[in-house]
Amino acid sequence: MTEFERVTEALADGTILPAVDSVPNTLDTVRALFSLSGVSAFADTDHVRAMRDSIGPCDHIILVVLDGLGLGHHGSFPPGGFLSRRYVSELRAVFPSTTSVALTSFATGAWPAEHGITGWWTYFREVSRTIAPLTFVERETAIPAEKLGLSLESLIPIRSAYPSLFRRCRSFVPREIATGEYPRWSRGETEIQPYRSPKHAVRSIVRYLSRANSATFTYLYSDTIDTLSHKSGWNSAVVAASIRRHDEALATLRSRTSDAVRIVVLADHGLVNVPPHNRRVIRDGDPMMRYFSVPPSGDARAPIFHVTPGRESEFKAHFLSTRHAESFALLTPHEAQELKLFGPVPLSNSMRLHLGSFIGIALEPITIEYVADGKKPKDHISSHGGMSPDEMRVGLFIG
Repeated sequence: MTEFERVTEALADGTILPAVDSVPNTLDTVRALFSLSGVSAFADTDHVRAMRDSIGPCDHIILVVLDGLGLGHHGSFPPGGFLSRRYVSELRAVFPSTTSVALTSFATGAWPAEHGITGWWTYFREVSRTIAPLTFVERETAIPAEKLGLSLESLIPIRSAYPSLFRRCRSFVPREIATGEYPRWSRGETEIQPYRSPKHAVRSIVRYLSRANSATFTYLYSDTIDTLSHKSGWNSAVVAASIRRHDEALATLRSRTSDAVRIVVLADHGLVNVPPHNRRVIRDGDPMMRYFSVPPSGDARAPIFHVTPGRESEFKAHFLSTRHAESFALLTPHEAQELKLFGPVPLSNSMRLHLGSFIGIALEPITIEYVADGKKPKDHISSHGGMSPDEMRVGLFIG
């Protein structure tokens, strides 16, 4: 069986789930919100129309993104709370199911195939640097990319949709991550207000909307569930407690805003627990490294392998001889496009450059993390970035 056939079979039997399917995805929802805010640049598909009908016209939109809240968390939704009462439908995450990829799609309305972000680390071949878009630092040196003369406008071929909305935009972001290149770029230079806690965010939004004299689009982002899941496991008690706190905050937000406000809640991805023996590390001395022009990028659940030109067959033969081959399938960018893994559109020139030679598709709970000598692995209990049901199934909640 070829690697392409392995992935095709895994898609057919539900071992992994695609973003493009009979089920609407998170990008359909964001495009519906943009459509309700005056943007007509995106295809008006059946899924987008269904999302738009579910949301309905309103004066004020609040888009809440709860990083890491997968449908597997439904058992932690408080009975009678916002999440349990306001659940509308299942959504699929975009792939790779990771924050930098999803938030870039949420900001631009573009598929990953178009915007070219591949994961926590993206190798920008155009400038020969591996950069974390969210923190905007170079991997090898940890130098802020701005000091290297780079900007996200120069690296991403698509702009944020926020300045195009007819609604006044304001984003509420945790104060630890409210400043920097990515928040500025993704919000399209629109207003950003930092907050300290879910309760503080709710108070700030209620106060802001009470004074609004025109239509608004409010964005509220929380990374707490995701952060706690990495450290403790997505199904841990500490994560369940965090979900309850967010649920209470959403209920308060709903009770303290008028009927002219529509609250739309979704997540960028879910997570999967990875047992310790499957948290694998590639270091600089690994025999695999001799085939690469630069170290692997992407995410540990969907690693991108940049093979030195002319050595693709050698690398593939080597990889298939290792223990990794039992759990990861290797696809070329062309094969990934044929399966529409990054969206139902052709790969942009940027994405082709960033995808390297092969993408690793995880077929079980496993990670492969490149760790430079002298650095420590993340060793996350829960991870994301892959296509397992736990990572790809998220919910749509409308209140």
